[in-house]
Amino acid sequence: MSGIVGSKFNIRGSGLVGSLGTDGQHMLSSGAGKTNVFETVSASADFVKITSSSASAAASLSIDGHFTSDYDRYILHCQGVCFTDTAPAASDWFTFRLNQSATAVTTGYQYVKLFCYNSGVTAQTDTTYFFGMYLNEDETDNRGNLIIDILDPLQTSYYHSVMWRGQGIDAGTRYETSLGSGCIASTTAVTGVTLASTSTFPFSIDKVILYGMKD
Repeated sequence: MSGIVGSKFNIRGSGLVGSLGTDGQHMLSSGAGKTNVFETVSASADFVKITSSSASAAASLSIDGHFTSDYDRYILHCQGVCFTDTAPAASDWFTFRLNQSATAVTTGYQYVKLFCYNSGVTAQTDTTYFFGMYLNEDETDNRGNLIIDILDPLQTSYYHSVMWRGQGIDAGTRYETSLGSGCIASTTAVTGVTLASTSTFPFSIDKVILYGMKD
């Protein structure tokens, strides 16, 4: 006979009887010829969702105060990004800046970005922000997505580096992919990221999720 007998778990034909576990525990082997045991299994914390947010017709969005010594690398996912102004002019850049002491830094950016669409490839640099992707104004059907890697933001020994990849649209007809990497010429600890457009167009983001990763 096998199954549950009272508060015990009977293993047919083995003569072994083990106690039942509690909610959330897993049944594990304790060795050949021994009674099975129930234990609580700890999940790995090497990759963790830290916080999530969203934006609606915002001039900027700051994700700040979440970097700790627990993680060495952070990944910021921006899903469903669109400009929401009602008087569109042309496409604009969706950008991001690093924060120091909860304030966006506006100088010292050194980067190269490569973006590809149906009319060619180019590379550019800027010193006041990191380029994320192109987006059209007032076009909520075509939304962009941006993923940013922030590397060891709390270290104070060398310049702070980031990498990113974006998917957007330029001039209403050209879908484009942007790839970029660079650094900010500062060794001061980074506390967060601020998202915005170069022309301060209002924007919405369906979901912004920050993940932490250990080495």
